[in-house]
Amino acid sequence: MPPAHLRRAAYLLVSVALGFAYARRSGTLVRVSALVRPCQSAVDVAAIEANLPTGPSELHARRFRRTAEGAVYLLAWLDNAAVGHVLVTAQSKYEEVRDRLGTFPEVNALGVATAYRRRGVARALMEAAARIAVSMGGTRLGLAVEPDNEPAVGLYQALGFRRHPTVDPVDEWTWIDDFGAEHVERDRCTYWSRGL
Repeated sequence: MPPAHLRRAAYLLVSVALGFAYARRSGTLVRVSALVRPCQSAVDVAAIEANLPTGPSELHARRFRRTAEGAVYLLAWLDNAAVGHVLVTAQSKYEEVRDRLGTFPEVNALGVATAYRRRGVARALMEAAARIAVSMGGTRLGLAVEPDNEPAVGLYQALGFRRHPTVDPVDEWTWIDDFGAEHVERDRCTYWSRGL
């Protein structure tokens, strides 16, 4: 049986499966319904990979495997397609954040397929992530973002996230090229959080 916070998360997401977000189109707010739910199988992984390909790196499969450690990998669905994702973990992956700010849930790897951006999908994912964080016992939700990612920074500010100016973690991640060579990336980020 899954851990209690995952059972509560599934209940929360089933209870509010249609997350309504709003997107501005030609000056008018348009209501968009996105189904946001945990990634449940290799079929779901293949569906998100179809719209946001990661190739040999298999980043979606890696995130899905993190659910065995208690993380929740959320997928957003529109038009019967997996169009966005975010990973919710019970604590920050950055030692600097845990040491300086304490332990609270964190979101990582928010992404939306290009054709579905500016339609409220990222907002719906972040709202669902906040509900998951609460189900994990969190009272705060954190995230790291590259400072030049202006659309993401704008979204996080609109959602009530505030920057911790003295905490700038380095996000280290790996990817695999088409020839099978592994590459390590190190991105300097700013750190943000908000109360739940």
